[in-house]
Amino acid sequence: MKYNLTPQKRPDYCICSALQAILRSHDINFSQKEIADKLTSSERGFLVHDDVIKNFLRSNKFEY
Repeated sequence: MKYNLTPQKRPDYCICSALQAILRSHDINFSQKEIADKLTSSERGFLVHDDVIKNFLRSNKFEY
């Protein structure tokens, strides 16, 4: 499957941009900022292996 990535709105929004493209391909629309607000921030961006991202994805009908 191909995803239509939107450029990162901030340097630390890599995962936000990727998630936005995946979600958008399933007609789920969030801004990168909205996604960032739902994730756990870290020094270099956002955590991708914690319960917060797992719950965010599950709440949008994705398995983590």
